[in-house]
Amino acid sequence: MHSDSPDGIQRLNQEAAKAMAAGRRAGIDVTYEKAIRWITINPARALGIDSQTGSLEPGKRADLIIVVPSGPNALPLYHPYSYLVYSARADAVETVVVDGKILMERRRMLTLDTEAIRRHAERYRKKIAAALPD
Repeated sequence: MHSDSPDGIQRLNQEAAKAMAAGRRAGIDVTYEKAIRWITINPARALGIDSQTGSLEPGKRADLIIVVPSGPNALPLYHPYSYLVYSARADAVETVVVDGKILMERRRMLTLDTEAIRRHAERYRKKIAAALPD
């Protein structure tokens, strides 16, 4: 489960949404809260690490994101769990905390030198462009 990548989390919430829809078609009342557990504590239980992670509790490793539902895909916002299951995308993430350490706050990376990364990428762009035929 690649829930720590933008693509992976999108797939996880899409899979939860599909499972919710299938359950509801079968007459099973699946709440949004239950669907969120499907992509948080339940995988941790399946891996046998639910005493360490999978829910926000004192003493557990805390990986969390703060999502700001401000884009058009967030409208209308009826229920926050519904938004997270059906519509949330990586660009709605404002803050990221991994193992209790803030890595991104207010969309500003705190642990990466983004200017150095840009310079490095530009050097490689020039090398690649120079190697391409005219």
